[in-house]
Amino acid sequence: MVVKHSQRMNDPPLRVWIMCKIDGSIETAHCTCMAGTGEVCSHIAALLYALEYINSSKTNTSCTDVRSLWNVPRVSKVQCEPIKNINYGKTISFTKIFKDSVPPVVGEELTTLLRQIEEAGSQSVLMRVVEPFASTLEVRESAICNPYTQLYNEEYINLTYEQLLQLSSKYVNIYLTEEECEEINKTTKAQSNSKEWFHQRAGRITASKLKDVCRTSLSNPSLSLIKQICYPLKFTFKSKTTEWGIIHEKNALEAYKNEQTVSHDNLSVDDIGLCITPDLSQFGASPDAKVNCSCCGTGCVEVKCPYLLQNITIEKFADLKTSCLLKTKTNEIYLDNGHSYYYQVQQQMAMTGTLYCDFVVWSPKEMFIERVLFNEDFLVSSYAESY
Repeated sequence: MVVKHSQRMNDPPLRVWIMCKIDGSIETAHCTCMAGTGEVCSHIAALLYALEYINSSKTNTSCTDVRSLWNVPRVSKVQCEPIKNINYGKTISFTKIFKDSVPPVVGEELTTLLRQIEEAGSQSVLMRVVEPFASTLEVRESAICNPYTQLYNEEYINLTYEQLLQLSSKYVNIYLTEEECEEINKTTKAQSNSKEWFHQRAGRITASKLKDVCRTSLSNPSLSLIKQICYPLKFTFKSKTTEWGIIHEKNALEAYKNEQTVSHDNLSVDDIGLCITPDLSQFGASPDAKVNCSCCGTGCVEVKCPYLLQNITIEKFADLKTSCLLKTKTNEIYLDNGHSYYYQVQQQMAMTGTLYCDFVVWSPKEMFIERVLFNEDFLVSSYAESY
């Protein structure tokens, strides 16, 4: 027999033998360990214990040594029945199912329920077949149709660049009504949490893409930029830096509101959706909020929560080459008017019809606010570059 070491488990096992009589008395024993030549060691004792256990366990029969027990029916008597009368399903207590049944919602109660769902900003499939909600939904859907998603035509693939330019001139001026623009704004206030927001942005040059559009070649535009404009939902960029900004946007707006309330009368900060003007429907903008006060009127708010500001101050952030902020000779911080964020806030003001935008840079420890004024000349030249 072989016996393992009690401590050095990786060493080769020891070879142990015992000579005994029929009555169990031991004549001699041997082990290949250092103490084994004395005929007494712990390994010999271990073998004796094993032999004793094996002998005492002879009466314990394994389940595989007897007839199978696991397939014996639980009931002692099974009545024979034709196959068609045998129920192979699980027996269910039908009284339990119908005990707590809920009465159907009908009539005025159903109308009240759907009205509450509508007021909560949600929809139910029942609203498409139950009046007065069904007719309202039909009108709303037709009012916010995005014409730029209907322009694709497979036949255009074979056209030359000059032919495409000539064809595109027909679609430069697609006009929307004031009511349609207002409806788009209303239905997209959830912004990135709304599929409608992505749908309405498709094909439109939004504020965040304005500088990229102005800088790309008109004869050979960036393919990735075209994809981002035409398919905004499919080509949404996500990273830990963008996630940080999304998570802390509400914190930044709350901090902005608290600070501005001190110096402005009757201040209100409200959500806003995708803003479009009737005569420039190919452009769009989604500010983070709309601000209004008795002293300054209506403006928009654009919030940035840079990931880097977790570890550095805004002043040091302004010194970085990649920063959206610059410093004057007197160390005053301001938004770089060559940065894409400057293009962004200018288009936001154009689309909302406001004259100022509060540009906010937020960090967990401090906040920077600059009131950027509308620069019509800058925007006109930018739009000229984008055509």
